[in-house]
Amino acid sequence: MKKPQPKAKAKLALPVAVGPFIERIPARHGEPKAEVTPAGLKLVENIARQGGSQPLCASSLGISLSTFKRIINDSDGNNETRLAFEKGRAELEFEVATLLLEHGRNGNVIALIFYSKAQLNWTDAPQVGTQVGVQIVLPDSMDREAFAKRVEVRTIAPPPKVEEDAS
Repeated sequence: MKKPQPKAKAKLALPVAVGPFIERIPARHGEPKAEVTPAGLKLVENIARQGGSQPLCASSLGISLSTFKRIINDSDGNNETRLAFEKGRAELEFEVATLLLEHGRNGNVIALIFYSKAQLNWTDAPQVGTQVGVQIVLPDSMDREAFAKRVEVRTIAPPPKVEEDAS
């Protein structure tokens, strides 16, 4: 009798890219600047599309995480590495949203609830307001005599002392 084979765990299949992923450009002072090549950009995009993180992108490119973060945080408006990472993430997000909506349209209410909370910012928690409702009711205006009567100070005599018999 044969033993059942255990199911193989799904592995993250990294795309195979050919060529160097990083070019080191000499700098006048300090360390050389690292630039991601077109093959490296494809690698970053594919890793992000498969749900990979920034540390995985960095190690796949053969650079440290701090170097990768410095590359994608450059203030250049056309930062190709950041755009490649964001494009991969956007494609992953679109795929997940499409699958959730497809399952929801087929009757999976939980998928719709998850999608509405994650993407549409819906919540089932009560909204906590920071505004306090205070209503001030003012009496009708009074003439001088009525006002004087209302604010008149009334003195109340202290209760009389009861003398105790000294018997």
